[in-house]
Amino acid sequence: MTRCTFKQGNYNCGSYAFNLYKEDVDQGSYCDRHYWQDQAQKARADEREACAKVCETLELPEWPDKVRQPLAQAIRARGQA
Repeated sequence: MTRCTFKQGNYNCGSYAFNLYKEDVDQGSYCDRHYWQDQAQKARADEREACAKVCETLELPEWPDKVRQPLAQAIRARGQA
């Protein structure tokens, strides 16, 4: 049986919890917990990017470029922290 390959710093998961195959989910080399954690991180990144694009394309007179661009950059930077 395969072990989870998730690594963060000195932490190596190594779990054998691969139960999603019963639902035909290809979880790669991650255990159930780290597969869903990875999916949630990807969804949050997609949501941040969508919000940033909305901020960049807003055409409100009270929101000039000097406000919209820094706001979009701040939204994207939240994922970097």
